[in-house]
Amino acid sequence: MVQVDADVGEVQRIGIRACVIRTANGSEIILPNGTLISNKVKNWTFSDQYRAVEVQVSVARGVAPQRVVEILKHVAADHPSIVKEPPPQAYAVNFASGTVSFQLRAWTDRSGDWIQVRSDLSVAIDDALTQQDIAIAQPWDGAPTVADVHILGTPHPTGRIARALWGSTASGAGETRRDPWAIAVPSCHLGVSG
Repeated sequence: MVQVDADVGEVQRIGIRACVIRTANGSEIILPNGTLISNKVKNWTFSDQYRAVEVQVSVARGVAPQRVVEILKHVAADHPSIVKEPPPQAYAVNFASGTVSFQLRAWTDRSGDWIQVRSDLSVAIDDALTQQDIAIAQPWDGAPTVADVHILGTPHPTGRIARALWGSTASGAGETRRDPWAIAVPSCHLGVSG
């Protein structure tokens, strides 16, 4: 299994002027031997069939990070396609306001089928976290989202506040128009006492 630039596949033939590499999706790449000589080639199976498999997962804050690390290691160690040596490793890699992100790295000797191994491992991790009542964090791409904001104990917003919150107002006879001054706010629910 070799990788040249973004192309990954198995060498099918080596000719006088070119090699043929078959990719995982079935396409064949004819690669001039000059490219092999002058470019960087990553050989995933040169000395053995081992391949690192990495799975990233983010959980909601409030769970002890060491607990998640231990669950990830345990799931990987129990997976039949993961080798015992080197042992699986798990790390907390990022702390955000509502999430903690982890990375699991384990090794398989099924280098030709590593994508399936990663998928199976991801499903097993999801099952284990669900059984432990650990919530997977919702993905957030950093872009604001539009959501309703209800302030308890206050009348329903109208006018400019409503346009800012919902981005549109009735402009007559059931029409709705978009307000160019509208803002997007993160989802929240505020309670006002008193």
